[in-house]
Amino acid sequence: MRRGVGKLDTQAIVEAENADAHEVGQVRGVANLLIELELARGKSFAEMSDAIGQVAVEVGFGRQLADRLELAAAAEGDAEHQREKNRLRADECDDHPVHGRRIAQAGFARYPSAGRPMDRRGPVGVLYSTSRSDAGHPSPWPARFPGGMTLRLRLIPREERFFDLFVEDAVNVLAGARQLEAMLRTYDEPEARAAEIRATEHRGDEISHDIGHRLEATFVTPFDREDIYALISALDDVIDLIEETADTFVLYRIEGPTATAVEQASIIVKQVELLHDALAHLKGFKGLDKYWIEVHRLENEGDSLVRSAIAGLFNEEMDPITLVKWKDVYGLLEDTIDKAEDVANIIERITIKHA
Repeated sequence: MRRGVGKLDTQAIVEAENADAHEVGQVRGVANLLIELELARGKSFAEMSDAIGQVAVEVGFGRQLADRLELAAAAEGDAEHQREKNRLRADECDDHPVHGRRIAQAGFARYPSAGRPMDRRGPVGVLYSTSRSDAGHPSPWPARFPGGMTLRLRLIPREERFFDLFVEDAVNVLAGARQLEAMLRTYDEPEARAAEIRATEHRGDEISHDIGHRLEATFVTPFDREDIYALISALDDVIDLIEETADTFVLYRIEGPTATAVEQASIIVKQVELLHDALAHLKGFKGLDKYWIEVHRLENEGDSLVRSAIAGLFNEEMDPITLVKWKDVYGLLEDTIDKAEDVANIIERITIKHA
């Protein structure tokens, strides 16, 4: 049995007997399809447009199909002219990108040239169209439809919401740090202040869980998964230590904070403010060194402060219970300062990887 599409019998279509409107429409649809298939057998639109256009008029299609054929022929002619220009450019310049775009895209041309299939060879995740770049190579950019329309399709979307969640988490930690500083500076209602900080810590847990769940459901993350886990864990540790410090003041029944404790709380606020600013600009992975450098400087300042305070306790404090209380409080505040520095170290590592 012969395969393929034979010649179109226009006379049979014109002389259909006892055909109602629906049947005529079906016959015309079949003829239209046959013409489209005939075009794909290897001949160009320019070669076939006149002949097929004449057939279209004879069978009663009017100008609708003929106009389509003229558009296809014009599109093919323009494409051939552009390919010739690109070949001349390629002869003059051999430099061209080695790799295609990293973001997966797909472009689909309405009329591929001369029956050839679209060229899909290239890096994984990028679908190439038959359009050519200035260097004469398959272009990963989306193909253009007649009329200038383009089609872009991101096959593997990158989740950008993480950056907003990091900032939201930092805002929450900063709120807890300021609440602790306000608690120590006023120290009017320590139980109520500690309860406010506890609520802030719970809010931080919700944000951390949200980031963790989103991370598990995301295929492409803005940077390495282990760095995202480390970042949200370190931020959670900071707010946890802030809450523990506030609770310790209440549980130990401390009558009032010392100047050293207030200064340590102030250092924590300054550090978290810097961390918030760094995370707000993390998306660009540039210009963040000033933030972590200042966080490190503040951590060194906190070390000197707590060492002097603990030395003073052992030299001046005669009550052993009071000595143990303040040693624990100073230690918790110092741990919070150190953990803030850990967050800065994580940001530095992420920046260096993606700079």
